Amino acid sequence: MVAASRKYDRVFQTGNMQRSWRNFRHAYKMGSNGDIGVVKEVNVNEGGPVEFIPSEKRSSKSENHYQDWIDAIQKRTRPVADVETGHRTASLCNIVNMAYTLEKPLKWAPAHEKIIDDDNANRMLSRTFRGKWDFTDY
Repeated sequence: MVAASRKYDRVFQTGNMQRSWRNFRHAYKMGSNGDIGVVKEVNVNEGGPVEFIPSEKRSSKSENHYQDWIDAIQKRTRPVADVETGHRTASLCNIVNMAYTLEKPLKWAPAHEKIIDDDNANRMLSRTFRGKWDFTDY
């Protein structure tokens, strides 16, 4: 979705409007600024920790999530909750579910869209397409 949105210059907004909420942004800033110490590990569910290797830190702000989307359409800019925001959110959820299924920790590198040092887990990232359907061919 990210590559297709970029290729065809489309404005795509996901439903992650909590990122615009004041309390969410405050919590994000506390974590990223070191106000609560150094975050070394994030443990998720009982499948084991998923180590997330960030590609870059960024926080977006919008006082009105809906107006931000309309403005992005009119100006042909990226909205606060761009398609990549949704993709990264969904990816992390999927990786956590994979760690739970495999019952072991996973190291996820979002910049490469791969799990580090685990071929079995990487095979779970995609599947064979049926017939003519191939979402990578757009």
